[in-house]
Amino acid sequence: MKKALKLLFVVVILGVLYLIYDDLSFDPLNRADFAKIFVGYNGKTKLDCKKDFTGITTSGGFFELYVYSLGDVKVNNNYPQFNNWENSTVTRETTIGKWRNCPINKDVIKLYRFTIGADNLNTSDCAISFKNEILNPRNFYSYISINDTEQYFFLYSSATNKFYYIRRKE
Repeated sequence: MKKALKLLFVVVILGVLYLIYDDLSFDPLNRADFAKIFVGYNGKTKLDCKKDFTGITTSGGFFELYVYSLGDVKVNNNYPQFNNWENSTVTRETTIGKWRNCPINKDVIKLYRFTIGADNLNTSDCAISFKNEILNPRNFYSYISINDTEQYFFLYSSATNKFYYIRRKE
């Protein structure tokens, strides 16, 4: 009986360790995704920071922020181009915003009020950096909204070659 309990304990611990590792190593974007966002981008990408905002606050919650370092990219006003995104098919109801210069217009702010205006963006260095970069008129933003509970926001800093990716899936 003691051997069975020890084995069960080891299996549970290994399962918990696997879940922690899986969460820490998760990266939502692959090389092909960057080619959909930027014209033919095939350069290097490095995930610099990620922050999971899963707690509900009064002005936001349930979203993740990823910050990537990229090589030189071309920002094209006809991009991003999607047929699908993160296992969701783009339909006529999908809203896709092509690249525009910051600051963000009022309609986009309204659409992304739960993430862009979240109080908890002051809780990590990469989120504070995002808040600063979104105000820079030399930077670019884009977005895709599949529905009210599945939204993605992109911010590209031309000065630092940093790409900020916010994903909201409830």
